Amino acid sequence: MIDKIFSCILLSTIIGLFGSCNTDKANQTNSYAESPLFLLIDGKDSGIDFINTSKETPNRHFGYYEYFYNGSGVAIGDINNDGLQDVFFAGNDTPNALYLNEGDLTFKNISKKAGIVSDNWSTGVTMVDINQDGLLDIYVCNSGPDAVDALLANQLYINNGDETFTESAAAYGIADISFSSQAVFFDYDKDNDLDLLVVNHSDVKYGKGIQGWEKSLSEKSEAEYKKSCNTLFRNNGNNTFTDITKEAGLFRPGFGLGVSISDFDENGFLDIYISNDYFVPDFLFFNVGNGTFKEGIQARTAHTSFYAMGCDAADINNDGLIDISVVDMTPADHYRNKTLMESMDVDRFNYLVNNRQIIPQYMYNTLSVNRGRGIFSEVAHLSGVAQTDWSWATLLADLDNDMQKDMYVTNGFKRDIKDNDWRIDFIERKKKDGIDAEIYFEELKKANSLPIPNYGFKNNGKLSFANKTEDWGLQTPSFSNGAAYGDLDNDGDLDLVVNNLEDVAFVYQNTTSEKEEHHFIQFELTNPTAPNSVLNAQVKIYAGGQTQLVEYQFVRGYYSSMQPLAHFGLGANTKVDKAEILWTDGTVTTLQNPSINKKHTVDKSQSKSTVATTQPPKPYFMDAISRAKEVTYKHTENNFDDFNKEILLPHKQAALGPAIAVGDVNGDSFDDFYVGGALGQPAQLYTQSNVEGFVRSVQPSFINDAKYEDTGALFFDADADGDLDLYVASGGGGDVATNKKLLQDRLYLNDGFGNFSKNSNALPEITSSTMNVTANDWDGDGDLDLFVAGRTTPGNYPVAPQSYLLVNEKGIFKNKTKTLAPQLEWAGMITSSCWTDINKDGRKDLLVVGEWMGIKAFINTQTGFKDQSKALGLSETTGWWYSIVAADFDKDGDEDVLVGNVGLNNKFHPSTEKPLHIFANDFDDNGTQDIVLSKLYKGKLTPVRGKECSTQQMPYLQERFPSYSDFASSTLVEIYSQEKLDQALHYQATTFASLYLENNGDHFAISELPVEAQLSPINDMTVFDFDKDGNLDVVLGGNMYGTEVETPAYDAGKGLFLQGNGDGTFTSIFEVNKSGVYMPNDVKNLELIFISTEKRPAILVANNNSALQLLAWIR
Repeated sequence: MIDKIFSCILLSTIIGLFGSCNTDKANQTNSYAESPLFLLIDGKDSGIDFINTSKETPNRHFGYYEYFYNGSGVAIGDINNDGLQDVFFAGNDTPNALYLNEGDLTFKNISKKAGIVSDNWSTGVTMVDINQDGLLDIYVCNSGPDAVDALLANQLYINNGDETFTESAAAYGIADISFSSQAVFFDYDKDNDLDLLVVNHSDVKYGKGIQGWEKSLSEKSEAEYKKSCNTLFRNNGNNTFTDITKEAGLFRPGFGLGVSISDFDENGFLDIYISNDYFVPDFLFFNVGNGTFKEGIQARTAHTSFYAMGCDAADINNDGLIDISVVDMTPADHYRNKTLMESMDVDRFNYLVNNRQIIPQYMYNTLSVNRGRGIFSEVAHLSGVAQTDWSWATLLADLDNDMQKDMYVTNGFKRDIKDNDWRIDFIERKKKDGIDAEIYFEELKKANSLPIPNYGFKNNGKLSFANKTEDWGLQTPSFSNGAAYGDLDNDGDLDLVVNNLEDVAFVYQNTTSEKEEHHFIQFELTNPTAPNSVLNAQVKIYAGGQTQLVEYQFVRGYYSSMQPLAHFGLGANTKVDKAEILWTDGTVTTLQNPSINKKHTVDKSQSKSTVATTQPPKPYFMDAISRAKEVTYKHTENNFDDFNKEILLPHKQAALGPAIAVGDVNGDSFDDFYVGGALGQPAQLYTQSNVEGFVRSVQPSFINDAKYEDTGALFFDADADGDLDLYVASGGGGDVATNKKLLQDRLYLNDGFGNFSKNSNALPEITSSTMNVTANDWDGDGDLDLFVAGRTTPGNYPVAPQSYLLVNEKGIFKNKTKTLAPQLEWAGMITSSCWTDINKDGRKDLLVVGEWMGIKAFINTQTGFKDQSKALGLSETTGWWYSIVAADFDKDGDEDVLVGNVGLNNKFHPSTEKPLHIFANDFDDNGTQDIVLSKLYKGKLTPVRGKECSTQQMPYLQERFPSYSDFASSTLVEIYSQEKLDQALHYQATTFASLYLENNGDHFAISELPVEAQLSPINDMTVFDFDKDGNLDVVLGGNMYGTEVETPAYDAGKGLFLQGNGDGTFTSIFEVNKSGVYMPNDVKNLELIFISTEKRPAILVANNNSALQLLAWIR
C-alpha cells in the first residue's frame, strides 16, 4: 500500500514554512509560489477514501478475464446544482461511490443515500442530463469476469433532484449487456437530441491470434457475437432509445477501450474515434450525414497504436483543428523496455498489413496532428510523448494556464504479466506440470507487482512536450486507470481526480491560481429549453495573438467524464479580445472583450446568434495527374525482405526508387519526363505536347533494360550535340548483392527526336549501388562532367560504397576520383549532392550528404576538390541525410543550402551529448556481418534492439544471456566485448534535424527548419518562386515506409509548402486543404516541371510502390 501524505505535511516538506497543519490561510497562500503545480490531498482530509479493487481467486483472475486489471473510471459533475463539482467513482470489486463536494476540497460519501451502490463490475462512467430536466444523470458501463447478463447490463441512474437516483437503463432501452468499456452521448443525426454510443470489448481472448479470434467469434450466436461489437442507440425523443448499430454501419467487433467524438473532417457532422486494444486497429468512423458512418482511418493517417488504451481529442497546437492522443504500453526506461515490452511479431505484422490490408500498428503512444479535413500526421516521437509505460488515460487540457494544452497520462498494471522472463518461466512450468486453476494462480502471483508514476507533460508549443512529472508533484507510484479534471475549488484552474486500483484515489489540487502568475477564463454553456443542445459546441477565444479552441464534450481519456466546462488559460494576458461559441446548429454567439479570471455562463436561448459562415480556403496546388490520362505508370516494387538476412537493419535498402528526370527531349519547348522502374519493371518516357498533353513514348532500350532497378536519373547533354541524353543510376539492396552486373549504370543517347539508345562504352565499370547523379563542367572545357554518388553496398549496411567523379572526354566518361578527390571516393552512403559556388571564386563546389555522414563540402580548386567541411562549420552535422539543394534564399547574392534529414519524429533523438551509434562486425564469427545500434543509458552504451531480435541475428547471445533481465542490465561492452567493438566499423549520428545553412562566405550559419518540416524524412525538395513575390519557396516531400517492424515507419509527411520570406526564413503552410500539397506516400523524388502552353509550374512526384502525382500551381 502506498503511503499517503497529508497536504499540510507535503507543503511543509517542500516549503519548510509550516509548523503544524493549522497554518493560517495567508501563510498557505504565500507558500504556493514554491510548491509543485499539484498537491496530493490526503483522503482523510478530502473525505475521498475510495479504493478500487480486483479480488483474485484461483477461479477468478486475469487468466479467465484479460481485462481483470484494467480498472475503472471517474466522473466529475455538479449533481445537485450547488455550484460545486461532485465526483463519481466506478468500481470493479468495489461498489461504485458518489462523493458530494462540500467546498474547500472536502467531500462526503453519499453513495448509499444516492442509491448507486451495485454489485456489478463497473468500468466507464458518464454524466449527462439524459432527460433534459436540468439535472445530471449518470450512465455506468459494466463488464467483468462474471459473464452474466444481469451483471453485464449497463445502468442509468436518473437524478431525482434530492441527491438520490433511480436506476432506469432498461426503461430507456439502453441496458446494454455487452462487455462495455465506456459510453458517450452525442447528437449524431442532428435531430436535437442525444444519441448514445456504447464502446464494448470482445470477450474472446486476444491470445488466440486474429484468425483464431475471428473463428471463435464466427461460432457464436448473433446475440453473443454482438457483445463484442460497439452499440449505437438512437434517441427516439421520448426517453427511449433504439439499437441502430447495423443500420449505421458500426457493427464490427473490436477491443474498444477509449472513445472521442468530434467533427474531425469538418463536414458539420460528429465523427467517432475508438481506440482498440490488440490487433484490431482503431476505428475512425466518419459521419456521412445521412444517418450512417464510414470507417476511414487508413485513408486519414498512416499508423496507429497496437495496444491502444485511452484516447482524447483536442487542439494541441492552437490551429483550430482537433488532434488525437492515444496511449499504449511501452516503457521509456531502457531496462523496463527490454524486459517488459513484447517483441513485435513480424509474421503477424506482415499478415495484417500485407494480407489483410490493415493499417500498420506499433507499440507506442500516438499523437495525431490534424492537417485539415481529418488528415493526420502522427508525431508522438517528435513531441516526446511516445513512451509512457503501461498507460490508460490521456487527457489534454491546459493544466498550468499558459495557453497551451498539456497532457496527463495515468499508468500502472497490477501484475507484470508482460515480463518476458516471467512468461518463459510460466511456459516451462506449464510444460512440466500441465496447467490447472491452482497452478495458473500460483504462477500469476509470482508476477511482479510494481506501482509506477503517472506522467505530466507540459506543452511547450511547436508540437513539443516536456516531462514535468516530478516538477508538478505527480510522481507518486500507483496503478492508476481512469482520471478526470475539473475545477473542484472554483479557483480558475483544473484539479485532477484519479481512480487507482488497490489504493486510495488521488485528488490533486492545482495551485496555478494560487501562484497568481497566469490568468484564465471559463465558459459554462446552458440552454434551459434544450439543455443538451450545447454539447459538442466549439468555444474559441482570441487573446494574445493566439486562438484557442475547446470543444464542449466531456467523455475523455479512459472510462471517464470531465466537468462540463470550457476552460482556457491566458498566461500573462490580461485581456480576451473576443470569444465565439459555435453551436452545433450552425450559429455562432460572439462575446466582445469578456472579463477574465471568471466563469461566464452563456445561455444559448438568451444569446444573440448569427449564422456562422466560413469560406473554404483556396489552395495553392492541386493534384492534376488524373488529367494526364495516359500517365498510368505505377511503380511496382519487387518483393524482397531486407530483414531476412540483415535482421537488425534499421530500414530497408532495396526500396529506394523510382527515379524521375525532367527535360525537353524532343526539342518542342515542352517539358517531358522519364520515370524509372523497379527491379524487373521497364522505365517509361512521357513526352508533352500542346494538343495531347503527356503521351507515353515507347523506348525499346528501356524495355530491354527492365532487369535493372532505376534509382537515379539525369537528363543532360552528354555528347555536346545539343539534345538531352539520359544517365540512369542502377541500384538495389540485398536483392542484387549476388549479381554485381545489375549495378552497372547506363547512358542512353538521344537522337534529337526523343528516341534513346544505350551506349555501353561511355561509362566506366560501376560496382556500387548508386542513386544520385549531378552534372557540372568543373574543368571548364565546355562539356558536362558528372558526380555519381555511391548509395549502398548491397547486403552490407552500413559499409560505404564507392563514389565517382566522371570526367567527360568527348562523350566518354573517365573515373578520376582518386586523382581529383580521394576523400570523396569512399566518403559514405551518399544520398544527395548539389553544385554551388560556396566561396564565390567562380568555380562551383560540391556538397554531398548521406546516411551516417556529416554534411561534406568539397571546394573546387585548380588541382582538385578539397574537403573543407570543418572550416565551414559543418563538422558536427552527422545524421541520416537524404536531400540537399542550394539557392539564394536570403537574397544576399550567394547561395544558401537546405538539407533534408530523417527528421525529429522518430524514436532515436540523437544529440552531440547522446549520439546514436552503429557498430558493424562479425560479432559471432559465423562469416556474416552483424549490425548493432546503440544509445547511452545511465552513462553506458546499451543496445537499441531487444534480446529476441538480437539473438535471431546472433544466436550465441542466447547462451550468454539466457534471461531478458540479464540482457537488459548489460552494457554493449558486456554483450559484445570491447575487442569486437573496437574492431567494428563504427559511425555515430548527432542530429536528425533538417537544416538551413546560411552562406556567410567563410562559414555556414546553421539553424533548424520549422518544426513542420521535421515530421518525416525530407527525401527531396523543389525550389521555385511559385507565388511570384520575389522570394524563393520550397515544396518538400518524404516519408520512409521501410523501417523494421519495431520502429514506427517515418510516415507523418504529407508534403509541405514553405513560403519563402526572403530573409532565409519560411512560413509553413501546414494545413493540407490550404496548401493543396498532399503527398502521403513513400515519396522518393520531386522534379519541377512546366506544363501546358502557359508553362504553369508543377511538381512531379515519384512514389515508391505507387502511382505518380502531379501537383500543379493553381493560384
